Amino acid sequence: MHIRLFHKTNSRSQRILWLLEELNLDYELIHCDGFIPTQAVEKLANQDSSLKFPTLHLVDDHSTEVISLTETAAIADYLSHQFNDLGIAQLSPSEVLEYYFWKNFAEATFMPEQEQSTALFVAQGTA
Repeated sequence: MHIRLFHKTNSRSQRILWLLEELNLDYELIHCDGFIPTQAVEKLANQDSSLKFPTLHLVDDHSTEVISLTETAAIADYLSHQFNDLGIAQLSPSEVLEYYFWKNFAEATFMPEQEQSTALFVAQGTA
């Protein structure tokens, strides 16, 4: 399986980049800071023009079909299910509770704080 991550620095895609590294997976990283690179546009030919970050493309080795995933929680769950050497299947019941808490903490609690901090830096002209 070929994995391609469309990544934007200092976005939620940072978590998926970290997870791909933790799972020791081979992947193609396409940086999309500012303008989307020409090679990335070609790979997005069948995509909606409104690219979200992260976007993960999965291409089966025996097919040309591209499966596209967005949303960090969905991508994390999928990768943990598919490549479960370090995934949720290896955890005890109490560790599973911790996994879901911390995975969703980033979406529900941490991100609003980060977004407020970013807005403050932008307002101050320091971002």
